[in-house]
Amino acid sequence: MNKKKVGYESSKELNGFPVPTKAKLIDQGDGVNTYTWSRASGENGIPSDYEKAIKSEGWKKG
Repeated sequence: MNKKKVGYESSKELNGFPVPTKAKLIDQGDGVNTYTWSRASGENGIPSDYEKAIKSEGWKKG
C-alpha cells in the first residue's frame, strides 16, 4: 500500500482504493482482497466517514 491518508491508505494492488489502516487482510485472490474491520459490518454497513473517503477518491457505488 502507498499514499498514506488519515485512517486510510490507497491500495496499489486495488487501483488506489482506500483501505482502512486498521483493517486486517484475511484473504487474497485475483484482484479481490477480503478484509475484516471492526467498524464495518454486514448489518450496519460502513461508517459514513469511510464512505466519504471512498467518494473523495473518485469511487462510486456500483
